Amino acid sequence: MKNIYFSLLFLSLSLLSFSQTVRVDYDNSSKWFLGINGGGTWHSTDVKYQVGGGWGLTLGKSYNYNYGRPLTFDIRGRYLNGNWYGQDKDSTALSGLTQDNALYGYQSTPGYTYHNFKSNIHRLALELAIHLNAITQRTGWDPYVFGGVGITWNQTKGNLSDSSEIMLGADPYSYGPNGLGGITYDNSYETPLDGYEKYNVNFMPSLGFGLGYHIGKRTTFGIEHKTTFTLADNFDAVQSTIRSKNDLYHYTSLYLQFRFWGGPHKTNDNINSNSNINNFNNPCQTPEIILTNVNTFTVTNSLYNLEFYVQGVNASNEIQILNNDNIPILFNYNYNTRKVFFQSTLKQGMNQFKINIKNKCGSDNEIISVFYETCKVPSGNFTNPAAANMSTNNSSYLLNAVVQNVQSKSDVKVFVNNFLISDFYFNNVNGLIQTNLQLQPGINTIKLELSNSCGNTNLESSIFYNNCVSPTINFTNPTNPGITVNKSSFAFSSKVTSISNKNQINLSINGLNVTEFTFVNGTITANLNLFQGQNNIVINVTNPCGNSTQQTMVILQSCIPPTIQLLNGQSATKVTSPIFNLKSKIENIENKQNISFKLNNVELTNVNYNQSTKLSDMPLNLTPGVNTIQIVASNECGVDIETLNIEYYNCKTPTISITSSSTNVVNSSYNLTALISEIPSSSGITVTRNGQNLGFSFINGQLISAVNLLPGINTFVIKASNECGTDNET
Repeated sequence: MKNIYFSLLFLSLSLLSFSQTVRVDYDNSSKWFLGINGGGTWHSTDVKYQVGGGWGLTLGKSYNYNYGRPLTFDIRGRYLNGNWYGQDKDSTALSGLTQDNALYGYQSTPGYTYHNFKSNIHRLALELAIHLNAITQRTGWDPYVFGGVGITWNQTKGNLSDSSEIMLGADPYSYGPNGLGGITYDNSYETPLDGYEKYNVNFMPSLGFGLGYHIGKRTTFGIEHKTTFTLADNFDAVQSTIRSKNDLYHYTSLYLQFRFWGGPHKTNDNINSNSNINNFNNPCQTPEIILTNVNTFTVTNSLYNLEFYVQGVNASNEIQILNNDNIPILFNYNYNTRKVFFQSTLKQGMNQFKINIKNKCGSDNEIISVFYETCKVPSGNFTNPAAANMSTNNSSYLLNAVVQNVQSKSDVKVFVNNFLISDFYFNNVNGLIQTNLQLQPGINTIKLELSNSCGNTNLESSIFYNNCVSPTINFTNPTNPGITVNKSSFAFSSKVTSISNKNQINLSINGLNVTEFTFVNGTITANLNLFQGQNNIVINVTNPCGNSTQQTMVILQSCIPPTIQLLNGQSATKVTSPIFNLKSKIENIENKQNISFKLNNVELTNVNYNQSTKLSDMPLNLTPGVNTIQIVASNECGVDIETLNIEYYNCKTPTISITSSSTNVVNSSYNLTALISEIPSSSGITVTRNGQNLGFSFINGQLISAVNLLPGINTFVIKASNECGTDNET
């Protein structure tokens, strides 16, 4: 495809080298235009493209087409006709085709084919083009982009039959071991690949770009490229088994565009007559000022350049520009481009420029106000750190600075250790800059680059982070060694600590060093190409305080390994019931014989698994303390293992048994005794007599309280409590 671009570009430049610089004649050119084009065709489909040819016509109208307009717009219709060709160099095996398939004759012998096609296209489209008129008016070059929608008629046929020997009839090509070697196609393209002789009709959008040059006041020569989106995968009559993207067809062409003669343009409806001879009116044009910018703005440079465009002005003496003091200003006027340009030195504060133009048919005026303020370069200082070379023992550091004469965050650049960071806060009212830094061991250099229209300022400081920690490695993908995957491209990732840059990392797979990896914020990521079978991945990281090496393994098999998803138990680290129903979802296994459950290293025999829902619900009898549960799912492609720990706290309510008698006594000295279980200490026990607390001793589950009885009834209440409940005895 590069040959098409180079050829068309070379031809374009060759023709343009003989042309002279010609400016656009807006005054006498019609907004209607006609174009003719011709060029090369190619495509992006499942079949390798061959370059074809095409031609087309465009007819349209321009809008906003005048002096001083930064952009112009075209609404145009397009007709395009051409042939798009494709020819594979690699064979495609055939199987399962029915007799109505165009390739059925190749299925039995030789059992494969080399896809080819020719697609003939007719297209009608409506397009919108956007031109950079500011460049066109100044240089004659016309850059633009365009897009459109339209209807495409296409018929795709294949060259499937060898009709070179007329007497033998048309037979399939005899492909041999050498592939396409020795095969001479007759280029007949006789077989409709979709089985129909009629054209397919489809709606398709398109996008494109172009570059033209005005070789005449109303003539443009240029090069253009257009891509049409088929919104389908059958342009080449080959549909991918796994559809990854739709087909595109392209057209790269040279064009000539002609604008119709339009006569002098009228800029408004106020047309006066400067003569009336024999009842014949000779109209003239009322003058008009066209500004290229707003007429009120602020600048910080005392030397001011102004340009604008005029219409209906034939000479510079019809233009007048006055400054604040009503003194005329010298200016330049280019009649061909209708552009007026002047330069003035501004005074501090408001400067006004009065523009007056007139001819015998009328006048126009504008006032441009320019406010000039003295330019101030940025300034500022760091508030944290308050001085350079400050030391800290914390790797996280809040950086603060205050700056002046900076308007927006885009005017601030923050560098830490020569790395640009974008995650910082900037307050354009008080000039506060703030960001959280993750420091590296040793000296960390900090630089702020401040800029505005008046100049640049750099603020520099440094922070010493006094910490030396050996690096660590934690694999995040794979999380466990020995996982099985079915794709050769593997998104490897790992977390490392105490590593500041990529040069401190060595990554290898199967003994081969990997250099194409990224290291951002402590995360290593790499796309690794796996070999069939076992792949050993090794990371070695080193810093001034030490090094660390970790190894993991990934198995590549061309099938899907099982997966286990825990539906509960991930956060159930502590339970008070001995029965726990473990729920999980297990996929990519044939039946429950592919699953094993182990509770405290003892395999469970009754596995509950629903093949249709892929859900497992296993009741587990927990023992007091930490219970380790392991689920293993396996198939011929690999193994998935999930392990979790659940702590069962065997909690029991206290029990009280009063062992002393509760009869009438005549002696005031009395020992209240009781046995209390599930209470480890006296802190959970209270003893009262007639509602008043009594002292007691509690040793090895036995309570003793020696009291002097009061005359009458003495009511004793013993209460024992723990986190599982309370018992009372009277």
